Amino acid sequence: MIEIVLPEVREHYADQLDQMFRLRFETCIQKWGWKVPGATDGKDIDEFDNEEAVYMLLLSDDRRTVLGCCRFNPTTSPYMISKLWPETCDLQPAPSDPTIWEASRFVVRGGLGSKSDYLELMWRLSTGMCEFCVSAGIEQIVWYTDPPFYHTIASVMDTEPLG
Repeated sequence: MIEIVLPEVREHYADQLDQMFRLRFETCIQKWGWKVPGATDGKDIDEFDNEEAVYMLLLSDDRRTVLGCCRFNPTTSPYMISKLWPETCDLQPAPSDPTIWEASRFVVRGGLGSKSDYLELMWRLSTGMCEFCVSAGIEQIVWYTDPPFYHTIASVMDTEPLG
């Protein structure tokens, strides 16, 4: 089940958001080795987890366990690429447009089954991302990724590198 957590309803998702921040810490900081300013107490929370952030949660059928997540930020305010890595946009500038949002912290919980189970969760989260964007009037998303994941996404979506 996919849940979109808009800023005005976050209080109704306090437990799931706490799980999400912990899942991001386990994955992004412990597994991938990211250095995230502000990450404390086993939670990955940074300056882009702000009042404009929208969260997408992939939940178990009973809605108690976060299986995956993604964060969206508008590009009309500072976002990760524009603020932390503007030099990576060497082919074209980091976008700023109300119909373009940044997707980040795309994480799927590991250890829940086989590789095909993991890939199914990734595609469920990806499909949810597309559905959210269509319903919210988001025409494009930007994200910072490594070349192998970029090439995987480029094989199924129309993509254009910023740098």
